[in-house]
Amino acid sequence: MNDIIKRYNIYDLYKIKISLTSKIKKLQETDELIDEEIRLIQGYKPYRIDYNEREELKYIDCVCWRYLVGMYELEKYMLCTDYKKMQKEINEYKTPEFTIENAKGWIDGLKQLIFDNVSLLIKQVFKSITESTYYTGSGYSNRQEKKRNNNGIDKSFIIHTFDYSSLFGYSYREPTITDDLEKACYILSGEKLPEITCKDIMRKENKTEFGNEYFYLKVCKNGNTHYQLNDDIRNKLNLYGSESGVIGEKIKIKIFEKLF
Repeated sequence: MNDIIKRYNIYDLYKIKISLTSKIKKLQETDELIDEEIRLIQGYKPYRIDYNEREELKYIDCVCWRYLVGMYELEKYMLCTDYKKMQKEINEYKTPEFTIENAKGWIDGLKQLIFDNVSLLIKQVFKSITESTYYTGSGYSNRQEKKRNNNGIDKSFIIHTFDYSSLFGYSYREPTITDDLEKACYILSGEKLPEITCKDIMRKENKTEFGNEYFYLKVCKNGNTHYQLNDDIRNKLNLYGSESGVIGEKIKIKIFEKLF
């Protein structure tokens, strides 16, 4: 039988923060007492604990904010680059102190935050697809860069993404339009993004092609990725990705909470 995994709310998290803070202070006090007593017999501690109370408290805040971000799975509603930037800010302690008031304010603004991020995601996917280029020809010296048309998103199109090398190469590359396009497809369909993405599956199964009910893609060694979209997704991207439509008219963004 699987153990029931508790999901902590902001009050639980704050209690944990206070408890951890108290334990750290007690540990510091105990460490100081040990240091004082061993000096009485002209000895020194056979261990060393480095304390930086301010940094430790910031780290606890960092973990609490990361927990909230993970619970609401914000990575599934944001551009990959924006999510990475947000994670960097949290890890560098650039977030406010974790208090019940600050956390409640963040929760209250979560719906608007996700709405804004989804709007940005859809428009950026549209822009990336319509403004990106691809290469033709064989070999590096013979290849030619070509621009896609700007008449919206076609049912089938090609983009130079470096997906092949990011999947099967040795060098790490940043997320590409493929990652954001997959998110957009699920969000526009009102479905939850799967825990294992299409690129995860392709990498694990060593396959250059992938397809589901929303899209088909094929990655090539020359860096191009070939895409095909179903008509519903294509129409929604063209409507809500351009300035002609506004997210929210007929699209209901579903917020899924993660049960840890």
